[in-house]
Amino acid sequence: MTDIFARALASELYPYLKQPIVIDNQPGATQVIGVKSALRAPDDGQTLLMGSVTNLAINVWTQKHLPYDPIKDLAPVGMLFTSPQFLVVRSSLRVESVRDLVALAKARPGEITYASIGVGSSAHLAGELFKSLAGIDIRHIPYKGTSQAITDIAAGRVDMLFTGGGLSYVEGDRDRLRILATTSTTRSAAAPGIPTMQEAGVPGYEASLWFSLMAPAGTPAAIVEKINHAVNLVLGSQSFKQKTDTLGVDVTPSTPNQLAERIQAEIPKWGAVITRLPGGGN
Repeated sequence: MTDIFARALASELYPYLKQPIVIDNQPGATQVIGVKSALRAPDDGQTLLMGSVTNLAINVWTQKHLPYDPIKDLAPVGMLFTSPQFLVVRSSLRVESVRDLVALAKARPGEITYASIGVGSSAHLAGELFKSLAGIDIRHIPYKGTSQAITDIAAGRVDMLFTGGGLSYVEGDRDRLRILATTSTTRSAAAPGIPTMQEAGVPGYEASLWFSLMAPAGTPAAIVEKINHAVNLVLGSQSFKQKTDTLGVDVTPSTPNQLAERIQAEIPKWGAVITRLPGGGN
């Protein structure tokens, strides 16, 4: 998804920036590798980081020796898109809504289980945020991958999961899987009939994955503004929309300041969740 989005953005930016853009995927360590690589580049606007704001915030609390400060070492350029997660439950659990699920969890404390792709993952923390805001006691079951987790949910061995791939998984197994809500603050354009967690009865809940463009700190403000302006023009164009409509993401153009505010809000938000976990925080 991110690679397709990045390549579509790069191809559409050329008329505005008048130079080719090379995509260099550097996965690993919840994007620490990519951030370190971007920070080794000169602060001249020629190297940008496309990555998850959510991971930037989570890493502050989960990485013991984080080799950078996301506030001091990165210059916000602009938001790109949000990717909602979906709350998927096994149909045999016999709950039709989030309110039903909360009521069941309160009636059976510690019995309802939720899967994730590992401790500290966005899916794990989405479940912990749900647990905290809904005032319920649900049990975490970590997996090595989403496919295995979904298989066990469909088989009735685990009760639920927050996942960005919820739509595709449920489409493939409607008899055994059900989506109750999306984690974004507004309904997803890809699934407008699915309520948000807030609409479904959990006030204040939001656990989307936010993606943005960043530059090394020290990049001149004029360069940042030029790139931001070009990116926002592309994000609003019909040709770009046609290239990215099938990705199931919500495009979210912003100013550099709005992105900075988002980062500053995400860090304490996830810190409050992580520090409540056993051994939480670095």
